[in-house]
Amino acid sequence: MLEIGELIWIARDGSDRTEHIARHSITMRDVFDAVYERQITHRWESERLRLYGQNRGGDYLLVVLEPLGDDRWLVITARRADDDEKRELRKRARR
Repeated sequence: MLEIGELIWIARDGSDRTEHIARHSITMRDVFDAVYERQITHRWESERLRLYGQNRGGDYLLVVLEPLGDDRWLVITARRADDDEKRELRKRARR
């Protein structure tokens, strides 16, 4: 599991990332679960981290984070995993 420090919810431009993820029906609690308690896998894409995990309800989530330095991470977005992503995550869980 990748150690993630503090999650930051307000971007430099002042946008509130909690409002953005709410449009995907995702809560801060869902993100905390996926990042800190039920992390499954991750990969880097450009300068951002794509982290997959589950919320307490068992939903598979994708959380995209951007490193800010000093172990702080800006939450870019979060959403439920699509069907292809879920299939891959279930395969990983069986290994």
